[in-house]
Amino acid sequence: MEGIMFNTKCIGMAALILGLSAGAGANAAGASRAEIKTFNVQLIDLDPADGITPAISYDSQTWVEAFVGVYTRTEYHEDFRISYGTLIGAYDSGGAVTTVEPGSMSSEAQSWGIDTLAYSRGAQGLSFWLTPNTAAVFTAEVALALERESGDTALAWLGMSGNVWEGPSFTSELHAPATPLSYAASSTLNGTLESGGSLAMGQLNLWTQASLLTAAPVPEPASWAMLLAGLGLGAATAAGRGARGRRRTV
Repeated sequence: MEGIMFNTKCIGMAALILGLSAGAGANAAGASRAEIKTFNVQLIDLDPADGITPAISYDSQTWVEAFVGVYTRTEYHEDFRISYGTLIGAYDSGGAVTTVEPGSMSSEAQSWGIDTLAYSRGAQGLSFWLTPNTAAVFTAEVALALERESGDTALAWLGMSGNVWEGPSFTSELHAPATPLSYAASSTLNGTLESGGSLAMGQLNLWTQASLLTAAPVPEPASWAMLLAGLGLGAATAAGRGARGRRRTV
């Protein structure tokens, strides 16, 4: 059901791209990529006197989403899955790839046609139990990159969020700036959760998103606004899962 719901939102983006005005010109080419390379957890014993060895255990309640789509003024192509692996969409005007594996993931979009939007996103959520009086420090090594032509719009975004039931939460994100024609950066996301004096249940969420729009030479400003709003609908899905039940930000 989650995959079907997300697919419906992205069909809305196909309608948005149809609103861009037609134009002539040479084909453009570019790419956008967001990647979570590695993920680690360090446990800290907050009360050594209690005799409890710090531990974190992941249960089977995990969720995975992967989506790819390529849209033009006259057609669109979409695919999605709700299991680990690589999802590829390659078409005449663009392509997108999403890979989601336990603790790592990437999204990449490429577009080489006029008035074409290539879109890719992935997400996963991991449920866990944390022993009493334990702090879990989560870290993720990440990277963003984009190449675009003047007038094109590229987006690369990724993040990590976590929360403990009726306890603390955190969100850590990285966005590529919108203005450069070429951009590449690596960074480390981090966040900390504490269990308190009893066994704590929590969830960790990871997500990546990449898109590239190669537009007509003079698109209408209103069409740009609609397109960006449509991208925001899909982008908020994964982050919204981690936000439920949060009380404060660490």
